[in-house]
Amino acid sequence: MKKVRNKKQIIEATYDWCCDKFGTPLKTKQYPTLGVVSRSKSSDFGQYDSRHIQINTARCKTVSSLIRVVIHEYTHFLQMPKLPDMAKYAKLYDIYGYKNHPMEIEAYQAELKHFRNCLKYLQRRNLI
Repeated sequence: MKKVRNKKQIIEATYDWCCDKFGTPLKTKQYPTLGVVSRSKSSDFGQYDSRHIQINTARCKTVSSLIRVVIHEYTHFLQMPKLPDMAKYAKLYDIYGYKNHPMEIEAYQAELKHFRNCLKYLQRRNLI
């Protein structure tokens, strides 16, 4: 896919799509906050921590990567909506590392499963 100029708008629309599609596991109906940064020295495409999703536009250079990273990080919110859940991630990380981490595998599978539907949503909204 080609490079994109309006990354923030695509990130926000993808986040909205995730909120509508997946909802929240929290009884309080709280959703994660969303942050957009540009850190060229970071190797992270995105990050989820304590109900905050952060997308690094310096690493996400295509529409495809923007969509997939937002879906990936939103999946982590669904997996770990509460602060104590982050300890579970860390414990599994110590056992499996990143590549074989069960939560990372699930988030990657969510990217693949939902990418096309989100892309169509963005196209219908004339964002891409």
